[in-house]
Amino acid sequence: MGNNLLRSNRIINIFLLILFSNTSFSQRNSQITLNDQTVQSIDPGQTDLGSLSTNKNNPTWEITGEDASFISFSESSNSKTISLFLLDPADFETKSIYNFTVTVLNGNQQESIDLVITVNAVDNSPLLSHSLEMLP
Repeated sequence: MGNNLLRSNRIINIFLLILFSNTSFSQRNSQITLNDQTVQSIDPGQTDLGSLSTNKNNPTWEITGEDASFISFSESSNSKTISLFLLDPADFETKSIYNFTVTVLNGNQQESIDLVITVNAVDNSPLLSHSLEMLP
């Protein structure tokens, strides 16, 4: 009888271990993840800021933050990937830094990423050319 009780306890412990292992694995798979392919800086005249993607089907994307009004995005056909871009070409003299947050929502889950994009300065100083003429 003692061996049967010991064997039953082992079977129950193994079952509980499998049950909780599968639950933990399932919870990890349900989390939203973001794959960040955005740029950190952009040259003047450019608008492309890169892309973000998620592991979830049919997500909802939103842009918020200080400079959200300067940013837009287009979604892929399955909405898992968005391409970010500036509404107007980058101009260092007008605005040199863009701060915004991109959030992806799926049901009651969400994940956000704060982005800071810097506009590269371009040296626009005039080139001077001199020609020297030899005087007789």
